[in-house]
Amino acid sequence: MNFDKDGELTRKLIRQSFYEEGFEEGFKIGYEKGKRKISMAKNLLISGIPISIISSVTGLSEKEINDIKLNI
Repeated sequence: MNFDKDGELTRKLIRQSFYEEGFEEGFKIGYEKGKRKISMAKNLLISGIPISIISSVTGLSEKEINDIKLNI
């Protein structure tokens, strides 16, 4: 058994594991941020705030906000 090949394989598997964990954690964070933006947009729409301002505050597009508005 060649130690260098085993060491390379081990490093590759560790990198892949860290990548998968990081991807999963990043997805969870992004999902939660998205939920907060949508919730904020709903509350601002209900309060009568103009869509252009909601877009500036949340970073959502005006189309996304209009889609949210249809579901309130």
